[in-house]
Order: sequence, then C-alpha cells, then structure tokens
Amino acid sequence: MAPCDHTGNFDNSSCRALDGRALLPVLPPCRTPPGSARGAKVIGVTQMCDGAARRASPHLERPCMDAIFIIVAVSSLLQLAALVFALRLIPLTKVRAAWILLSVTFGLMLLRRVLSLIEIVMPEVRAVTKGLPSELVALTISILLVLSMWQVREMFLAWQRDRDARRMTEARLAAVFENVPFEIWVSDEHGRPVYRNPVFLRRWPPTSPSSSGSPGFPEPLAGWYTDACRRAASGAVSGEVRYAEGDRERCAYLVVAPVRDGDRFDGTVSISLDMTEQKQIEDELRMSRQRLADVAAHSPGMLFETVLKPDGTFYLSYASQRSRDLLGVEPEALIGPSFDPFSLVTDQDRTMARASIAQSARTLDPFQHEVRVHRFDGRTIWLRSIAAPRRLDNGDTVWTGITMDITDMKAAEQRVAESEQLLSGIIRSAMDAIITINADQRIIQFNAAAEAIFRCAVEDAIGKPIEAFIPARYRPNHRRHVEEFGRTGQTSRRMGSARTLSALRLDGEEFPIEASISRVEVSGRDLFTVILRDITERITSEHALRESERVIRTLLGNLPGMVYRCRNDRDWTIEFVSDGGAELTGCDLEDLRGGRVRIGRDLIHEGDRDRVWEDVQRALEERRPFQIEYRIVRPDGRVRWVWERGQGVFNERGDVLALEGFMTDITERRFAENALRESEARLQAILSHAPNVAIQIFDRQGRVLFWNRAAERLFGFTQEEAVGRTLDQLILDAAGASEFLKLIDHIARTGEHVPPEDWRFTAKDGTCGVVYSGVFPIGFDQDRQAYVCMDIDITARRRAEDALRAANERLEDRVRERTAQLEETNAELEAFTYSVSHDLRAPVRHISSYARILLEEHGADFTGDAKHCASSILASSKKLGRLIDDLLDFSRLGRQAVRREEVDVAAMVDEVWREVLKLYPQGAPRLIVGNLPPAWADPGLLRHVWFNLLENAAKYSAGRPTPEVRVTAFDRGVEHWYAVSDNGVGFDPRYADKLFGVFQRLHREEDFPGTGVGLALVRRIVQKHGGEVAAEGRLDQGATFSFHLPENRNEPADGDSAR
Repeated sequence: MAPCDHTGNFDNSSCRALDGRALLPVLPPCRTPPGSARGAKVIGVTQMCDGAARRASPHLERPCMDAIFIIVAVSSLLQLAALVFALRLIPLTKVRAAWILLSVTFGLMLLRRVLSLIEIVMPEVRAVTKGLPSELVALTISILLVLSMWQVREMFLAWQRDRDARRMTEARLAAVFENVPFEIWVSDEHGRPVYRNPVFLRRWPPTSPSSSGSPGFPEPLAGWYTDACRRAASGAVSGEVRYAEGDRERCAYLVVAPVRDGDRFDGTVSISLDMTEQKQIEDELRMSRQRLADVAAHSPGMLFETVLKPDGTFYLSYASQRSRDLLGVEPEALIGPSFDPFSLVTDQDRTMARASIAQSARTLDPFQHEVRVHRFDGRTIWLRSIAAPRRLDNGDTVWTGITMDITDMKAAEQRVAESEQLLSGIIRSAMDAIITINADQRIIQFNAAAEAIFRCAVEDAIGKPIEAFIPARYRPNHRRHVEEFGRTGQTSRRMGSARTLSALRLDGEEFPIEASISRVEVSGRDLFTVILRDITERITSEHALRESERVIRTLLGNLPGMVYRCRNDRDWTIEFVSDGGAELTGCDLEDLRGGRVRIGRDLIHEGDRDRVWEDVQRALEERRPFQIEYRIVRPDGRVRWVWERGQGVFNERGDVLALEGFMTDITERRFAENALRESEARLQAILSHAPNVAIQIFDRQGRVLFWNRAAERLFGFTQEEAVGRTLDQLILDAAGASEFLKLIDHIARTGEHVPPEDWRFTAKDGTCGVVYSGVFPIGFDQDRQAYVCMDIDITARRRAEDALRAANERLEDRVRERTAQLEETNAELEAFTYSVSHDLRAPVRHISSYARILLEEHGADFTGDAKHCASSILASSKKLGRLIDDLLDFSRLGRQAVRREEVDVAAMVDEVWREVLKLYPQGAPRLIVGNLPPAWADPGLLRHVWFNLLENAAKYSAGRPTPEVRVTAFDRGVEHWYAVSDNGVGFDPRYADKLFGVFQRLHREEDFPGTGVGLALVRRIVQKHGGEVAAEGRLDQGATFSFHLPENRNEPADGDSAR
C-alpha cells in the first residue's frame, strides 16, 4: 500500500518516489453498478489517483500502461453493450423516458471512457484539457443518473398499476369463465392445460393428473384439438367436429385462440359448444321441410300460410307449387303484403270470407269455407280452404292450411240437386255417430249424427256416462271391455263384423248398431273414440270400417286417400305407402309394404292395366306430372274407381328412380255423375212424353224456355213457335198474362209455393178451355231461377161438373120432398106402433089372467089335451106381453130425450151382470172384465144397452162346457170402443147385417127364446147417442158385439135433435 496519513490523503512525497502507475492495480475493483451515483464517485477518485500518478511519475513503464489501456478498453466495451441493451428496450416498454435517460447515461459513460483512453494514449491532450472534459461528463452523468432513478420509480409504479389491472381483468374473466354455459380451458405454449372451467370439468372429468396437452377428449375430438393447437400460433382456429359417445353421435363447435404477450406466443384459450341438439333440430327441420315439399308437390290442393297483422294487413307468407295448377300463377306472385288474397275472391263471397277470417282470428278456431275465386286466366272456380290459426308473440295471427279445387264437385252437386229438385226429392245418406269418452267413460264429444241417432241434444249428452246409451244388461260387460282395451289396446269390436250390438236412445227405445272403438293418448290422458251407425234398416249390410281416426293426425294422415312411392315397373312395387292405403285398397298395410300385394297385377282392373302403364310412361318421357282415373279390384271383389296424381323422381342422368304420388277413391263421384246423367235423361223423357200434363218452363220475365208435347197438343203451338215468347202472345189475354207475371214475381220474392188454380186459355185455333195449373220454382239463386208450370186440361170436367151440379140440385129437391114424406110416414108408423102396442096390452093381460085361473082352479078337471091347450094359451100370452113391452120400449126411444153425463162403465157392467145372473142361476158363464174407460152417455139408455148385450152373451154361451163372457175396451183411431165377447154358438157372418133388425133372429126360438127386439133396441140407443154398432162371429166359435159412443160434451142432450 501507498503510504498515507491518517486523514486518508496520499503522501505526495512518497508518491513522487514511486511510479504512480504501479499504484492503480492495487485499488479495489469497483463493484457498484455502472451508472449509479456511488459508481460516479469511485470513478472520480480513480481518475484523480490516475492523474496524480501520472503527474508524480510521467515515466511509467510501458507494461503498466498497456494494462491500464486494456482495462479501460474492456470497461468501454461493457458500457457499449449496456447502451445497446438499453436502446433495444426503449420500444418494448411503456415508461420509455427512463430507458432513454439510462441510454444517454451509458452513452456519456462510454464517452468518458473514450476520453480516458485518449488521455492515456495521448498525454499531451491531458496536459492541454487539464481533465475538464472528463469532469464535465462525470457531472452530467450524475445528473442523468438522478433523473433516471426518478423515471425508474415511475416505471415501477406503472408496473404496479398494470399488475393490479391485469389481476382485476383476470378476476373478471375468471368469473365469466365460471358462469358461461359452454366449456372453456386454457393451455400454455406447450399445450399443457393451466385452467378448466366447471362446465368443462363436468363434461370431461379428469381421470388422472396429466401434464400433457390433451384434455382427455375422445377421438376424433382429441386429434382435432391437437392439430388446432399447433395451428393456433398463427391465428384462431374453429370448426365443427362429429364424434361418437357410446352409441350416440354428437357434434361440437370448437374455437382455439392464441394468447400473446406482444409477439410472444404464451398459449391458447379454447371454447367448446355442444351442437348435438341444435344439429338434431336442424336435421329434423330439414327433413320436415323436405316432407312438406313432397306433400305439397303431391297434395290435391295448395298448401299455404297466411298472416294477419295487428294493423289489419292480410297476406300470404307461403304458397306451394300447386298454385300454378290451382290459380294459374307462380307462388312467388302471391307471396307478400303487396298482394291481397281477397282480390281473387268474387264479390258474392268476399264478405263471407273476410268474416270467416275475422271470426277465426278472434276465437283462434280453425276456419273452413268454400268460395268462388277468379283465376289469373279469367276463369272462376270453387275453392275449399281449411286452416288452423296460431297467435305469435308479436301479435300476428298465422294460419296454416290447404286449399283444394272443388269446382267439379260443386258442379256435380248443383246438377244433382237441381235434377232432384225437379223430381221433388233429395236422397240423403245418414252419417255415422262419433262419440269420444275419457278414461272415466264420460262423454266429451257428441256429433250431430249422434244427436239424431240417440235423439239427444249435445248439451244433454256432454258429461253423461256412456252407459246411459247402453241397455242395462250390457253395461257390466261394456265397462270391462273398455277397461281391458285401455290396458291392452286389443278389441274385437270393428265395423262390419258379424256381431250386432244394441244401443239405447234417450227415450228408452233400444235399437241395433255396429261400432268400432279406438284409443289415443293426448297429454297423458287416454281418450276412447266410438264410431257407430244405426243399422236398424240395413242390419244385413257389410261394412268395411276397420279403425277410427286418431284425435291428432299429421297432414299426411288426414289426406283423403293414399300417398305412395313405388318403382317404375309393371307391378308398381311399393316402397312407401301411407296409412290411408288400407282403407283405399282394402289390403293390409304390411302386405302392401312387404310386396305381397302387387298393385299392377293384384289391384288395378285388368281392363285398365295397359292404359295406366302407357299414360304413366308417356308422362315420364315428357317429364310432366300424370293424372289418371282407373278401376281397382279390392280383395273382397268390389270394384272401386280411383283418381291418381303423381310424377317421376329422376337422378342427375335423367333415370327414373321412383314414382311418387297421391291416390283417392272417386267411386261416389263417378256414381253421382252416372246418376246425374241417368236422372237428366229420365227427366227429359218424363217432361217430353207426359201424356196428359202440359209442362212449360218460364224465366223471370215470363218467356217460354221449354214446351213439351202435351202442351203442343193442348194449346196448338209447337215448341219452336212457343220458346222465347210470352203467354200474352200465345194463350192468355192481357189481364191473364199480367196475373201470371205477378204470380211469378210473388214466388220469386217470397219463395212460397202457390196452390194450383184454374186458368182460362184460348188455343191457337181459337177454342177456349180451362186448365188446372200449378207453378213452382227451380234453381238455387234468383240469377239462375226458372219456373215450372204444369197444366191439366179440365175443360171437359168443368162442363161435366156444371151438368152434374144442375142434376144434383134437382135431385136434392126431390130428396127433400121424399124425406118429408118419409118423416111423416115414420111418425104415423111410430104412432100406430105405440097405439097398437098400448091397446093390445089389456086384452093380452086378460087372456093371460083367465088362462092362469083355468089352470089353477079347474086344472084338475081338464083332460090332457085341454090342460095342454090352456098351458099353451098362458105361455103364448106371456110371450105376447113381453113382445108388446119391447115394442113399447122401442117406440118410446123415438120420443125420449138423451141426457148425457159421465158414466162409470165398469160399475154399470158389474151391476147389470148381477141382474143377468138372476136369469141364469144354473150354468152361468164366467165374466172377465178388462179396463173400461168412463163414457159420456144417458145412464138409463146405456143400461139397456149393457143389459141386452150381456143377457144375449149369457144366453148363447150357457150351453158350453166352460161358458165365458169378456167385456173389453179398445181404441180405433180417436174413438173408444166397448166390446162384449162370448164363446157361444156364434152366427153365420153372412147374415150379420140382419142381427140389428126388429124381430130378426138367426136361431130357433125353441133353442134360444127371445123376441128379436133386444139388438134392435141396442142399435137404436147407440145411434141416438151418435155412435155405431158392429158384430163379428163364426158358427160354433162365439160372437163379439161392439159399439162406441162419441165423447162430445158440447153435443145437445137430445141426440135426435142433434142428428
């Protein structure tokens, strides 16, 4: 060490004795970083020592100089490297001022080293400058170092702010990653996972700790991810990946994005979204659209979707390609708010169509209407539209439905209806009853046909148990049958089966039915639908209904026919057929789909097979749809007409892959057309050849449209002369023609049918006559209405009636004269009968008394003959007395007034029978009395009637082994009849009209004693009441006498005066 004092200053004298350069190597090395304040001070001390050494000994040795030069040069190189490093950090940092200051400081330090080297190499420079530049540079370095430290502090504070902001961002990002519904994971630059969110861990739980880049994905997902991580260094990678998970195919959408720090690649952030459900929905939507397109292409009508905005705007949002056939326009021209669908509807139907749409929009009920529309080619057709609405969240109402052309059907219906109206009859077919019940077997649907069949209103039927319409003896089995059907889905009840069921109307009437039942599950509830029909009048007919339609059907299932896909071969081999194929063809669906039933050979009628094949092949060659009608033969032998529309399916080369189309049954339409033609022919023949009825048809103005042959013969004008002319130009005068026009106008305004009346006419040859004429309208509206007039010539009848009327008047005068004479004669005869009967009573009584006295007082003196003669006189006088009494009773009836009151007939019969039994104490017959209603009659006279009838029955049945008399009552129309029957000897019915005459008898008096006046008295009393009597009988088979009394309580008491 160099000597120094205790103050730390070098001893200059010692230094002079030594070589100053030798002192430099022993200085301790500077360990303070370059650029610091402390380092500046050390450098300054070194420089001072260096200068002192050089001044103390200017003659240092050359090796020491070289060592110093090397040390300074190395230090300069190191400061140069620090300067370059600081310059490179300037653009990479946010606090650039600090690095700029450091760069300048390092530059100045380098400059000072350079100056030091110059001074060492060139001492003369040192001598001139005296070390001032180095000192100035050292001062500047110190100032810059202070400023650099301040900037470093600012840089450190900025780094802290950046760190806090980064931590907050990371916390927010972590919160987002934790709560998003998709999978997120972060990997470092080597692909090792550093973060996985909870969704990822639930979806892909780690099986074991791993530092590899694969998150445990299955192949091919892991392979795609590994490749994406390699490519993510140059940018984000995304894509869809399909992979198998168990027996299910899944789809995921992955995004792998790089994480960079400036230009440095630090790793990746990956996001995975499971697209399986969305892909399934997209696939199903694509298939649904394809099916809709297929159905729309082969549908018999145009599928459409309409939109009604809240502001009232109504337009089509979709129309199928059938619009070209239906309306003659491309569907694009119909779609959008610029086209008003109601503009095609005719004026007559536009209001109804708007009202139907408005009603459906209010109630959200499906609408169905039939309207006339104008096609774009000017033709007017009938369309039937059926659509179901739904309400969107934005308030729009959307209808989806189908529109079909029913012009031909409407025309056929109209022609049939007109023809049947001309024939004064419409034949209507009964519809099947459809009843839907719930699991509790209570009715929830009851259609109009069921109302008619069961005679029960739908309001009364809804909510009732179905057993209310089933006879009591079948109810237990029915409930068990439905419950078993709900469990197993099996039933033996189908339409057309041989078994006949019974049902019960609301009024208690039982009637036979045939029925089918089906089950469908709606919203977790079982519903049972019963389709039945009343087969009272057609119980022996066959039926082909196999199953009821389901509650909810797809559009394909609701089409009235069969949708198919088949090959283009002679057998038309089926590849697909809808459920309607079974009902259309009568074949089992499995047989159709399995190829066991071949349409070309087994179903198409032999006479139509070649024509169908040629028409289809011609359409395929022309690449157009085909439409044909032909016959099919069902397995049961029935022949049905079908309408088919279809088209070919071609590949890219133009080869026919298959045929697709729709087929429906048109048998009824063909029958209706044939019936219409036959009906029109029959009607024309009837109208033209009616022999005695003149038929004319007039328009609203009274002009003749039709004039049959009978009209030609009656009026003398031919049809050619009459058609187009009015009646005042033909057969009526001006007043008559005016009355006829008024009659037509009245019928047109009111629609009433005017009763026929007489019309006078003048024929072409000038002869006058009278016709009995009736007028009635035909047609459906006033624009097409006509009026039929049917005339019957009654000229001869009117003349005969006039002659007959004159003859009747003369005859009535003569009848009145003879009636007066007869009444006078009858009165005299009645008076004579009463007088004779009254005057004969006393002599007969005397004869009877004297004969009795002779027998009683002198009978012992008489001989046998004398006693016999006296007995005969007594018996004859008694019989004569009874006869006189009966005659008196009979004659009194002519003068006796009838005093009516309500009579208990049953009590009167019982009382009279007890009197009759007194006459026949031995062998009296047994009396059987039925339910006898009361009568409105004279009690005394009615008692005579019952006594004579009961006494007559007892007398003529007394000789029978078991005599029996029956008293009954019965109704004949509105009349109450009473009858007395016996099992006696009866009578010959040929002489029944003589029984009620006076003194008329059909049996000998020795066998059955009597006067022959009783039945005459019965008839007289009954006729006096205004009634009738009748008698029926057979020899040895008994007899029945019956009568009725009119129940007219307002009739006068005296029946004769009433007559």
